[in-house]
Amino acid sequence: MNRYLVLIALVTLVMAGCDRTIESKDPVRSVPEPPPSPTNIQVFVSAASLSLDWSVTDSSNIVRYRIYVADTLPVNFRLHDSSTGTEATLTNLLINRLYYIRIASVDNDLLEGEPSSPVSATIGYSSITINSGAEFTNGRDVLIQVNSSAPASQVILSEDSTFAGANFIPWAPERAFTLSAGDGDKIVYGLLVFGDGSQSGERLEDRITLDSQAEIDSVFITPANTVFGFGDLVTFGLDAGDVFGAAQVSFTGVAGLTLFDDGTNGDPTPNDGVYYGRYEVPVNANLYRDVVTGTFTDQAGNDALPVVATELLNLNTPPDPVDLALTINPLGQNEFTWTQSLEPDFQSYRLYASATSPVDTTDTEITIVRDPLVTLYVAPSDVTRPYYRLFVFDQHGAAAGSDEVQ
Repeated sequence: MNRYLVLIALVTLVMAGCDRTIESKDPVRSVPEPPPSPTNIQVFVSAASLSLDWSVTDSSNIVRYRIYVADTLPVNFRLHDSSTGTEATLTNLLINRLYYIRIASVDNDLLEGEPSSPVSATIGYSSITINSGAEFTNGRDVLIQVNSSAPASQVILSEDSTFAGANFIPWAPERAFTLSAGDGDKIVYGLLVFGDGSQSGERLEDRITLDSQAEIDSVFITPANTVFGFGDLVTFGLDAGDVFGAAQVSFTGVAGLTLFDDGTNGDPTPNDGVYYGRYEVPVNANLYRDVVTGTFTDQAGNDALPVVATELLNLNTPPDPVDLALTINPLGQNEFTWTQSLEPDFQSYRLYASATSPVDTTDTEITIVRDPLVTLYVAPSDVTRPYYRLFVFDQHGAAAGSDEVQ
């Protein structure tokens, strides 16, 4: 059997059945066992014909199979053909017409068994596709490919399934078409007139989604209102309300950080239209109140207007600590010296003292030195606070403490 296909038909199983009883007034006589119903029916479509094959659980007592056909609806089946084997080819069928098929077994006693469940197939070798089968378009002007294995002379195209107000135009492999206004799903219907004057029996159709704009609802940083330091993970989010797009955020030093909507890289829920991405703060990063801008391109190719995050970004690596030394000068004073800070974001040196160790910035502040070149401070000795530590502060409040001296 020739299995080369011109078009694969949509085959669906349709549950159906009928009641069958055999009444007898003779209580001794048993009801004959009907032959098994065919199963596993497969349909192969060629030009204006259907090729079928099927199987039965036991074919030893079967002499023939009867093939019943109905069109449009699975009712009023009529005998179309028969076969002595488990395959057949049905001809004289109309193109683009939906047919329903049932097959029944006949045994040696000419008893016909329960027919199979119906299968359905649409005969046809014509089709239309919009923009070569694309799922989305961002413009109303599209190209419709009109495909036919038989010579066609005219075609009619419309978004109205009744073709009201539309006219037949000369057939061409590709025709320009303008979709109706308004984003959303669009269905284009078509009919063909063939060279012999016949017309396709069923509407051809294809679907595409018109998506002419993209928007960003918000851009955000989590956790919010945080100064991130070296090694911290900053999570950026962008809510577009549109899945399968491309989202990024940019800030000083980072031209485009990719965000994800697939359950990875900090994204908690895949395919919900909210995109996330993580950024690990590098060493010596220093950004203060920096603007984060989000961009988004949807799957139809539309670019949304950039949106700025509601929070400002603060990345701050603490300064390197300095080495502190304490000596007693001939006047009995505490003389503090330290190595110079090379912090480019330098704000001040601050000396703290405490009666107990360790010393931190909550203890008594002895002095503030705002010149990074000054590395000496002299103070009276104080036996009540014998522990000292020098902190380097940057302009954004980050600090690093020296070793502790006594």
